[in-house]
Amino acid sequence: MERRAVAKQKRNLGHIDFPIVLMIGLLCAFGLVMVFSASYYYAQNTAALGYDGYYFIRKQAMYLAIGFPMMLGLSFFDYRKLEQFKIIAILVSIALLLAVLVFGQETNGARRWIVIGGQSIQPSEIAKFGMMLYMASFASKKYKVMQSFTKGMLPMLLVIGVICGLVMLQPNMSMAVIMGLMGYALLFIGGCDTKQMFLLAIVFAALFALLAIIEPYRMARLTSFV
Repeated sequence: MERRAVAKQKRNLGHIDFPIVLMIGLLCAFGLVMVFSASYYYAQNTAALGYDGYYFIRKQAMYLAIGFPMMLGLSFFDYRKLEQFKIIAILVSIALLLAVLVFGQETNGARRWIVIGGQSIQPSEIAKFGMMLYMASFASKKYKVMQSFTKGMLPMLLVIGVICGLVMLQPNMSMAVIMGLMGYALLFIGGCDTKQMFLLAIVFAALFALLAIIEPYRMARLTSFV
């Protein structure tokens, strides 16, 4: 029985789901069209970009040319091996989020990017991966106690709180909300108690409303969507 399970894992390891790859490709193509449509006029009339209308579309196309083959290559990688890097991933994530507060490039009063070798890096994007990897590993190892608040939910909430708190200090509320929702989804998938999840949703909603109210520009951005 064990041999069959191992054989099945090996077969699935190198399997590419072509319909999903096709959908991703179409979404990427659509994204490039939208980027070009939204940025051409601005880039063509901006001296800092050399009046190059194709500046943004060329940059995004380059990233796509690098990222798409990497995605296909990683489909052959056993994701279970990533678990051994969970501690490193979360520590690096926290370190980068702290570093951007000190060394980050300030734009409109916010520090969200670190420039290394002429390339801009957004630590919060890296922190997404680190947080998800750590929480997923924790939930899979502690699944028997996930119904317990102190042993299951609380340790994961601390991780969410630290990561989202550092992102808020940049400040970047939209990214913090996205990461908070990602963390909430992992708590749910991890098997946390339903009642606790309901109460947590109320707390999250109240905190979100408070953060929006205390800063007028956040409330203005929210009301602009209504």
